[in-house]
Amino acid sequence: MADPFSSQTSSPLTSQRPSHWFTSFLTAVLLLLMVCFVQAWPSTSQGQSGLSSCSAAKLFTWLCADDPETTLLVIAGLAGAIGSAIHALTSLAAHTGAGRYDQKWQTWYIVRIPVGAALGMMTYLIVRAGFVTASVTEASGALKVNLYGVAAISALTGIYSREVMRKLSELIDTLFGASAAAQAARGLTIVLSEPKTLAMGEADDKKRQVQITFDRDVKGALIAEVNGRSVAPTADGKVVKLPLSKEDVAQERRLDIKIFGAAFPAGAQLAIEVKKAEAPAPAQPGLRGGPVQVSAAAAIPAAVFQFDADMAGVKARANGADVAATINGKSVTVPLAGVPLTAGTTLPVEFSSGPFAKPKAFDVTVVA
Repeated sequence: MADPFSSQTSSPLTSQRPSHWFTSFLTAVLLLLMVCFVQAWPSTSQGQSGLSSCSAAKLFTWLCADDPETTLLVIAGLAGAIGSAIHALTSLAAHTGAGRYDQKWQTWYIVRIPVGAALGMMTYLIVRAGFVTASVTEASGALKVNLYGVAAISALTGIYSREVMRKLSELIDTLFGASAAAQAARGLTIVLSEPKTLAMGEADDKKRQVQITFDRDVKGALIAEVNGRSVAPTADGKVVKLPLSKEDVAQERRLDIKIFGAAFPAGAQLAIEVKKAEAPAPAQPGLRGGPVQVSAAAAIPAAVFQFDADMAGVKARANGADVAATINGKSVTVPLAGVPLTAGTTLPVEFSSGPFAKPKAFDVTVVA
């Protein structure tokens, strides 16, 4: 079953708001269901089973059942309806607060409640029938069924009706078999999505395009949403491409992407993180000309480095010790007096500070 949380396609900027009577109606329905649930709950003081009789002081005696099985069905149906009403009110409040409420979905909010009741009863029957594993002692009948468990499962069924419908569909496939095409459609899964993250403020349209690869060809019309905003995807074989707007990457956040269509009965979902782009590391200065050499026989040995950037503020170290380098624009002369020099070896000279974001070493070749 569709859900405004996942498939409502109205604009995020719509100014529609639910009328007060509609909000009050849904709230009143939830409260009434809760009262009926309490009234239908069997009194443990009435007989040993506590399931087959009602107190005469209860308001709605028509909810009282004469046998345990009917009592369990009533509890399951009411719990499922309460779960659906909770989800409907939560969805209504969330979409109203986000400014995405669409009046066309009023029918969904209303119909969801009786559907939840029916699903609650159906789920209970499936559990009792043994199609789904549950701790039910069949030999003793309804007297050994955990009433709290029935109510809890039915309420969760109402809240998560879409997931329950998907499970029931799988159960039907198991019991009666399904066509290969139907099974393939339900099994369509995401194999790869790129990129995993997007840079905040990305201006390149191509880099803002999300490419999603599935395990089989995607056929039929598609509808997509990015954080509730409608987006028009395109499909080519196994690949679905989804263009994102500049507004989507305007700030750091998580983008929840949902795709619906004939190929996705339950919808396909993925998430992409928008993060601040890391500032590129500044380029380190490089040498100009050939390798730097120094003569081991020189009276005052020194290595002269010619860089491609101004060396103001640079510091130098040779043989692990700081040396007083002479700086002249892009040229740096590093004195090597007192440093052991052996012809045919290399001596690393390290530069830091100034134009160097981090220390960098350059080899000096010692010649005879």
